[in-house]
Amino acid sequence: MASVSDQALTRVHPGQQVEYRYKFSEIPFAGQPVGMALADTLRSNPRVDQASKDNFARALTDDDGVTHIDIFGSYPNYSPLVFDSVLRPPAQQWAEVAGPGRMQFWRYRRSRPLQASLPMGDAERRTMTAGWLLGQIIGRIQIPESPYIEPVRVYDGDAEQWLSFPSPLLTPPSNFTASYDWLPAVLEGYCWRSRNRKIRR
Repeated sequence: MASVSDQALTRVHPGQQVEYRYKFSEIPFAGQPVGMALADTLRSNPRVDQASKDNFARALTDDDGVTHIDIFGSYPNYSPLVFDSVLRPPAQQWAEVAGPGRMQFWRYRRSRPLQASLPMGDAERRTMTAGWLLGQIIGRIQIPESPYIEPVRVYDGDAEQWLSFPSPLLTPPSNFTASYDWLPAVLEGYCWRSRNRKIRR
C-alpha cells in the first residue's frame, strides 16, 4: 500500500496537502439516509478532491440488484519522494548497514547513468557542477585526506562557516579511479541523503 508523508509533501510540493481521489462503482443508496450521510462525509473532508465527490454523486443508484460496491483510491501526481512506502524500506536498510556492507547495498541499485538518476533537473546539476569547479579554484571546497574519515565540505559565505556534505559516501573514495570522481560521488550521496531526510521528517 502506498502512503504519503505529510512532512515530505509540504517540502516537495509547497502549499499542498495530502489529497485523495476516489472512483466508485454503482452505489445502491440513492435517496436513502445512508447515501446522504456518505455524501456529507465526502463534502466535509477537505482532503477529498471535488472530482471524487462528483464521482460519488454519479454512482448513486436505486437499483436494488447491486450486490457489491467497488471503491478505487489514488493520489494526485506526486513526486516519488513523498511516498513513505517507496523510499522508507531502502532508507531503513541503509541506516542498518555499516562499513563494507554498504558496498553490497549499493550494488545493482542504479541501472541508469548518474545524470538520469539524480532527482534534479539539468540546470540544477550544471549549476552544482560549475559551483564545484569554481569552489575548488577559489578554495571554497575542502576534500578530505586519506583515510577519508572527514566529509567533503563547502564554505557558506553568507553564514561564514564550512558546511559538510553527507558522509560516508555511497561510492567510497577507495573505489575512485581519479580525483574527478569526488564530484559524482558527492552528488550521488547528497541526493540519496536528501531523500532520506524527507522520509524521516
